Amino acid sequence: MLALRLTLRESEVLYWVVKGKTHHCGGGGGAEGAGVEGGLGSCPMNSTPAPLDTDYLVIGAGTGGLAFADTLLAQSGAHITLVDTRGKPGGHWNDAYPFVTLHQPSAFYGVNSLALGSGRKDSAGLNAGLYELATGAEICAYFDRVLQHTLLPSGRVGWHPMCRVHEGGPEGPRIENLLTGAVQ
Repeated sequence: MLALRLTLRESEVLYWVVKGKTHHCGGGGGAEGAGVEGGLGSCPMNSTPAPLDTDYLVIGAGTGGLAFADTLLAQSGAHITLVDTRGKPGGHWNDAYPFVTLHQPSAFYGVNSLALGSGRKDSAGLNAGLYELATGAEICAYFDRVLQHTLLPSGRVGWHPMCRVHEGGPEGPRIENLLTGAVQ
């Protein structure tokens, strides 16, 4: 199993676990261990959790995590488990101020399998004559569509919202539900 934590903010880091050994690369914020944020429904309660059965464990369902999962889905036969502490995909866009928009055309953002935006040019405002800039709400709705219409229907992606990952010792990473405390 390969566990990854893909993030784009200062406190977010890239982790991967190969044969039970945690590796760390880049990022700020000094987080320790391989944590996973996200999930499908809740993490089931289990007094003696079984080892997590997945090929890729992706921590964080923001831009980086979803783009990575989308690419894996298209280019491999791997099973992917997405874990996020938030209840829905989109990463920091879920917390962004309502007036925040992309600083680049929508067409250059998101995942490969589904375009963001319509490719139209704005006709008014500061962006008049330039390609559209998605709002935070549009980006969150887009990432939800990616999850609901591309990733989950494949049958190869598990989604664990409101969860986090713990290395868990010799058994490997474990997913903890933040609402119930149950560990998978």
